[in-house]
Amino acid sequence: MNKLSENFSLEEFEYSNKALELSIKNKAPENVVLNLKAMCEGLLEILRETLNCSIKISSGYRCPELNKAVGGRPNSKHILGQAADIYVDKFSALELFNYIKNNKDKFDYDQLIFEKSGAKRWVHISYVSTENNRKQDLILSF
Repeated sequence: MNKLSENFSLEEFEYSNKALELSIKNKAPENVVLNLKAMCEGLLEILRETLNCSIKISSGYRCPELNKAVGGRPNSKHILGQAADIYVDKFSALELFNYIKNNKDKFDYDQLIFEKSGAKRWVHISYVSTENNRKQDLILSF
């Protein structure tokens, strides 16, 4: 197992049911792995410690082919290893979104997005760098 940080592995960011279904090799190149490490250390580990529970990754790194297959935007931060769709068992997606948004002084992020599509709901969070994170909060429906 390739560790990105104390509680996150590269495998959980590369794993995708859609990639398996379509036989897409979703392996992050080294520059992307560095971005994933930065996101884990600069954001996700802090969030995990604050929430006192594990964070699950429903969509992490996406190679361009996988990103296109799932309908991702061509400039998606998932391709760069700078975004993850996350969930935790103890909060709904909206509760998680609101918790992070209402405590933004504790968390360094670029974008925090509550996304909903039909009955599905999830939290998308991105991390670029301490100097370039915008702390944008958005709600998207599609």
